[in-house]
Amino acid sequence: MLISPASRWPVLAVLFSAILLLQTGCGKSVEQTEPRADEPLPPDIVADVNGRQLTREDAEREAMFRFRTMSKEAPPDRHEHLRQEIRRRVADQFVIRTLLHEEAERRGLKASEEEKEVLMARFREQLPQGQTWEDMQRASPARAQKLLRDMERTILINKLLETLPSQALTVSQEEVDRFYEGIRRARHILLKVEKNATPEARAKRRAEAETLRRQILNGEKNFAEAALRHSDCPSAQKGGYLGHFPRGQMVPEFDRAAFSQAVGEVGPIVETEFGYHIILVLDNDIANTPALAEEHVRRNLAQAKQAGNVDAFVNALRKDARIRIAPEYKP
Repeated sequence: MLISPASRWPVLAVLFSAILLLQTGCGKSVEQTEPRADEPLPPDIVADVNGRQLTREDAEREAMFRFRTMSKEAPPDRHEHLRQEIRRRVADQFVIRTLLHEEAERRGLKASEEEKEVLMARFREQLPQGQTWEDMQRASPARAQKLLRDMERTILINKLLETLPSQALTVSQEEVDRFYEGIRRARHILLKVEKNATPEARAKRRAEAETLRRQILNGEKNFAEAALRHSDCPSAQKGGYLGHFPRGQMVPEFDRAAFSQAVGEVGPIVETEFGYHIILVLDNDIANTPALAEEHVRRNLAQAKQAGNVDAFVNALRKDARIRIAPEYKP
């Protein structure tokens, strides 16, 4: 896993994943009286936003659901860090959803029956094969009613976001060009080094990486085949292929190397917290990558600008809110 821990999920992802959150049951608000700002949270509560609370049970259920998916791409020694990062995101996203919903209510926004039917249709499509909404209603009427309330909240939040200024969403050609300059496509080979490894063990691992790099440069080994055989990264199964990634997504040492190497160059050994890397930078292959078509790029850049607008809007709401988060869930 090379992605920098500093990378954050965009605020908009909180909203676009609403149906997933409904299925897992996260985000239940427990209405309470207004707490004092310095009042500690009860042990069964992990977040409180203006008296609306996220229970520890719901937070842990959602965190575990996400961890089961994301941990497949992370080495075992990073699992605890990943688990903690997910907990923080769950709490922060609860804060964001609650603030936006409260603001939508304050403005008197309403969900129409047609809007509810559209979201229900999307929800039905996401249900596991063989399971129906009617089954859920019969099995747990209370949960079904809660899901309906959560769907209505999602509609209100989306309506609120539609009122945000959109004049800044125009994307210039210069911005598109800058985007293309800020992405790379690469393969890599990782020779993992444990964090508590001795200097001798590190030196031995580096020597192995240097030998492997030399064999690749001399044509004795094909890069992809060497990755498949020697790399300790999950990408080894794809010949070390990492696909496209933007500047700043990978850990700093890897990022600097990937963006300074020439296309087709097998760069010098790079040391990161994970071990020693051999990096091969590839051509971006824009013509054969639909996701990098200019129309698609412009749309994504506009969405990123919208995410920035939402961030600024949420931050303004935070200033006037009473927010308490359990220490282990704080961002």
